[in-house]
Amino acid sequence: GRSRQRLSLLKQRGVIPAGRFTRGQPSAAPLIGVYADSLECVKGAADERCDVVYFEPVFVREEKKCHTGGPFLPVESQITAASKVCREAGVRFVLRIPRITRNDYLDRLLFILADGTGQSISGYMVDNVGTAYALMDLQPEPVLFGSTGLNIFNHMAVCHLAPLFTSLTLSPELSGREIGDLVHAARSRGCSTSFSLIVQGNSEVMVSEDTLLSIPGTGNSDMK
Repeated sequence: GRSRQRLSLLKQRGVIPAGRFTRGQPSAAPLIGVYADSLECVKGAADERCDVVYFEPVFVREEKKCHTGGPFLPVESQITAASKVCREAGVRFVLRIPRITRNDYLDRLLFILADGTGQSISGYMVDNVGTAYALMDLQPEPVLFGSTGLNIFNHMAVCHLAPLFTSLTLSPELSGREIGDLVHAARSRGCSTSFSLIVQGNSEVMVSEDTLLSIPGTGNSDMK
């Protein structure tokens, strides 16, 4: 409908071809990303031509015999299937690590990635620095995306974490003015990391009169 047309116009201002993210280099245009936890959601996001999918696979512990959501494929199979959908659609695939990460999950995931499953992954989204360092032990310079668990609400936190993260998700509690001040302060101190905002609800929220791209102090290259 009308919201999709307006969203298409927004993307036409500078769509970036699909590919791997480059650490430390912000995007030249705003990207539309979708959080997904199922293959169906990944397919839906790819069909709607989003730029990036943040996929969090379902992990069922060995001792858990049943799950309310039904049977699930092994984690490596979920990652392979979801990344294949994104690759064929020209959508970037980012693996999202759960906010609360148990040792058995992280051990299993690191084993899978070390075994070659991570070759089709453009980056990793994490909610805490500990998980980021665990991934850095596995790969010399992984492309890392900071999620809301990092609670980024001022430019000092941005400057502290910028050397590790390609993108940081800003706290949803920030106002438009506070976002503008944060981005301006971070840029004035040489922080080149990109920033992400979470939009929940109907797609109209993204293209309302309070457009994210009109926030003072920000530009197309700052926001995702």
